[in-house]
Amino acid sequence: MPTAKGQKLPTRTIVVNGVSFNMIHVEGGGTFMMGSTDEQESGAEEDEFPAHSVTLRNYYIGETEVTQALWVAVMENNPSFLKACILRGILRHYRKSTGLSSLQDADIQVYC
Repeated sequence: MPTAKGQKLPTRTIVVNGVSFNMIHVEGGGTFMMGSTDEQESGAEEDEFPAHSVTLRNYYIGETEVTQALWVAVMENNPSFLKACILRGILRHYRKSTGLSSLQDADIQVYC
């Protein structure tokens, strides 16, 4: 059942080891072909064969990209080269140098 324009999609908030994230409900799955065909062989990896039919039912998908905090909460490791959020430091410096206080740590944390 699609939502009318301007209507908010149904969401679900999930908390894993103290880190919360929003999932958006996607309705109206469908069937599609996944994988490579013989005609596409030149750029395909071996594990992409054979092309096959995939059917999805309704599902939830993350509202935003996965943050390092969420990755660590779920996977219990952090393989990232950058262990700290550089964006947080940049935004804090910007806030300090401009005197703007509209950026709060909680706002910055959303992007880290």
